[in-house]
Order: sequence, then structure tokens, then C-alpha cells
Amino acid sequence: MFYAEVRKVKLATVCIMPFWRPGETVELVAKELGVNPRTVSGLRKGTNKGDWATLLNCARYFNVSVEDLIQINEESEDDE
Repeated sequence: MFYAEVRKVKLATVCIMPFWRPGETVELVAKELGVNPRTVSGLRKGTNKGDWATLLNCARYFNVSVEDLIQINEESEDDE
């Protein structure tokens, strides 16, 4: 049986900036998602890990897949 190389995830963050619509404010998005505006600011910058519920709500709000929102930093074999 063949197994593909599995690369370990070092860090995964959520970033909503590429999907931000003109005219939206942090406060508006926070209200729609039911989270604190600071959470939305972190998600917009890509510095917030978020939780599953927030991740799913962001995907639905911006009408994108969950995978589109996740930024993954993987370890290479050189990092080990």
C-alpha cells in the first residue's frame, strides 16, 4: 500500500481578508457572526486561529469553503 508523505501542520490560522466586501465594517461583520469586533479584526489580519463555529460561520457568511479560509504553515522535513 502506498502512503503519501504527511506533512505536519505547524500553524493554521483563519484569514477572511481576501473575501472582504467593499463597504463592510468590522462591527457589521462581528454582529452578523455573533462575535467580538476584535475577533473579526484578527480574522481579517490572519492572526486569529478562530474556533470551529466561527470558521463555519465565516465560510457561510462569505459564501466560500472552509478550506479557502484556512492558511496553513506546514513543517518540512528540514524543520524537524
